[in-house]
Amino acid sequence: MIPNLKCTKRHIFKTVSKVFDPVGFISLFVIIAKCLLQQLWELGLDFDDAKPQGVKQNWLEWCSEVDTLKSFSLKRTLFSNSGVDEMEIRAFADSSTRAYGVVAYIRQKRSFEVEFVLSKTRVAPVKKLTLPRLELLGAPIAARVAGYLKCLLRISECDIYCWTDSSIALNWIKGSAIRWKQFMANRVREIQTLTDPGREKFCKRRENPADLLSRDCSEQKLLNSEIWCCGARRLSQPKYLWPTAVEGKIPEEITELKGVKTVVQNITVQKPEHPFRCLLDKCSSFNKVVGVTAWCLRFIKNLQKTNDKTNTFRHTTEFEETQKVILKYVQEEAFAEEIQHLKINKPMETHSKLLALCPT
Repeated sequence: MIPNLKCTKRHIFKTVSKVFDPVGFISLFVIIAKCLLQQLWELGLDFDDAKPQGVKQNWLEWCSEVDTLKSFSLKRTLFSNSGVDEMEIRAFADSSTRAYGVVAYIRQKRSFEVEFVLSKTRVAPVKKLTLPRLELLGAPIAARVAGYLKCLLRISECDIYCWTDSSIALNWIKGSAIRWKQFMANRVREIQTLTDPGREKFCKRRENPADLLSRDCSEQKLLNSEIWCCGARRLSQPKYLWPTAVEGKIPEEITELKGVKTVVQNITVQKPEHPFRCLLDKCSSFNKVVGVTAWCLRFIKNLQKTNDKTNTFRHTTEFEETQKVILKYVQEEAFAEEIQHLKINKPMETHSKLLALCPT
């Protein structure tokens, strides 16, 4: 696989791309090379430039361990005589500042046999994130992998459980998505869509096989790792023997609650104009105002009468009544304050224009 031990970006990319591991048997070993590739991109060197001594040393160590992977083996029997419908999918997720990933297992409900199924890894984003946020990057992958396995293996009745060793991320997942900021809300919403939040579980770091994915793991650790091949020890035992997980509370400084914005809006409410005001603005003469108003008053009176409706031309008395109505409106608009004082028997204000007329 590795004809020479050159240490250029071109050679490293060429060598790592030859690793064919679609199921992720040795993903905890391959992720080391992926992190090294990310480090090369961050250095900004060309493909054929010489690499720093530290990078070269890490690459040579990784290459020297590749051949020993030939002795690595995993049991691939997933289904025994207990039947396909007696299965559980257990997906474990973990993250670090270097990488995050997921490893999934099939567990027999009756015999408690546990088999490795699938593993996925990704390098951590170049943009630095807090560890709880990184944990929330791995949790959606666990939900996707579990759902994918259930569909791929065609298991109609299968319980899905996702595990994490981050109590903060677990509290986010079990909370309402609308409470959190956008970054968390999008991922929490996806997890809650794919899985039942009640089946998101907490496990200690030493019981989390995905912890190996987020940290450097040599080929010797991989070959001797029982937790990687068979999952956490509790999976091979009846559930009543499992230790009770104690989930911590979210520290106040990293709750990531969405900020509540108070919006103050000034609204100007316009009082509807009086019909006479609209009529006065549209008519060019007082006689026209009187004529139109007379027709309107007759229409109102005819609506109130069941018999003896007036259908002839307008009478002089109608014009006189209309003028009084218009005059009353004009007075109410021009002397509104004075009229209010007279209604409650209060004296006129000293600045009133009607005071000289001695109104009673």
